[in-house]
Amino acid sequence: MNTEEQFEKIWQSVAAMVSTYSEVAPSQVDAFFSRIHIQAMSGDFLVITAETDFIKDWVEKYYFHYIQRALKEMFGGDFTILFETCAQTPSGAVQASAERVAATLTPAPAALCVENAEPSAADRK
Repeated sequence: MNTEEQFEKIWQSVAAMVSTYSEVAPSQVDAFFSRIHIQAMSGDFLVITAETDFIKDWVEKYYFHYIQRALKEMFGGDFTILFETCAQTPSGAVQASAERVAATLTPAPAALCVENAEPSAADRK
């Protein structure tokens, strides 16, 4: 199994677990989580990439806690999670965080990003 397949299997497990939580609507998890992929993972650090800023913002705002809870149940520890969009380039503090862990990350292929993903606000300027 290659890294992309491993990441997809982990993300499917996270989505399935989040769907079981009583406070969560499984149909929303299916709709949003299917448009998000693990971009990189190392130890307790996870980079997930959404197809659009809207999906990124929505999942980060409403599902962050549930994603952390699922990861803790699956792996037994707390995770630092970095949310990005496919068209987004990290900047500022996010860039600094990404650079600190870049050497330890196992990147997923860029093919996981949808080619026609909505550009980020920075890209529209």
